[in-house]
Amino acid sequence: MKVGVLGAGSVGSYYGALLERGGIDTTFIVKEERLKELNRFGVTVKNNNGKFSVNVNATTIQECEQCDIILLCIKGYHLKQALLDIENIVHAETMIISLLNGIDSEEIIAKKFGYERVVSGVVYDNFYMENRNTVKRNSNGLIFLGPIKNENSKRVKEVSDYLGNAIIELKYTDEIKMQLWRKMLINATFNSLSCILYCSPQDL
Repeated sequence: MKVGVLGAGSVGSYYGALLERGGIDTTFIVKEERLKELNRFGVTVKNNNGKFSVNVNATTIQECEQCDIILLCIKGYHLKQALLDIENIVHAETMIISLLNGIDSEEIIAKKFGYERVVSGVVYDNFYMENRNTVKRNSNGLIFLGPIKNENSKRVKEVSDYLGNAIIELKYTDEIKMQLWRKMLINATFNSLSCILYCSPQDL
C-alpha cells in the first residue's frame, strides 16, 4: 500500500522515517520550500538507542499520486485546508489517519470523507526537530490507532497491523476515544503547568 505523510514536522518526520526504513512505500507531502532539502538530505532520527538516516521521497500535494493511507501530521488550525488539499489524492478505499491533538479532528474528517475512511490516532511520545532534517525522540512512548465507529473496526485493524510492521510501538485499540480524552487531559494539565513554571513538560 502507498502511504502519504502530510506534514514533515517532528511527528511526520519520525513516523515517516520509520515507515520508510520498514520498507513501506512512503511519500512525504510537503510545501515547496521543504521539497529540495528533504529529497537531498532525507531524514535523520535520533533516539535513546542511537540514530539512523533514511532517504525519502518528498513531493508537493499538487504532484502527489493517490494514496491508500494518509497520515495527517499537521496542526489543528491547518486541518480544514488540508482536507481540501488531499481531495485529489484520495480514492474510494483511502484510509485517513488523524495524528492531531484534540478530540474533534476525526469528526471534521468524517464529515468530508465519511466515518468509514477515518482512523483515529493518539501519540504518547515526545519529539522535536533538532534541525530541518533531524528529529530527536526524547521518550519511549506508544502510538494508538483505533476506529471512531465500530462499523469499520476490521479495516482499521488491517491498517494498524500493516503500519505496525514498521512502527513497533504502534498498538490497536477499540477504545480510542478513551485515549483521546486521556491525552487531552495530560496536555491540558502539563502544558499549562509548563507555561506557568517556565519549564518543559518533561521537567515537571
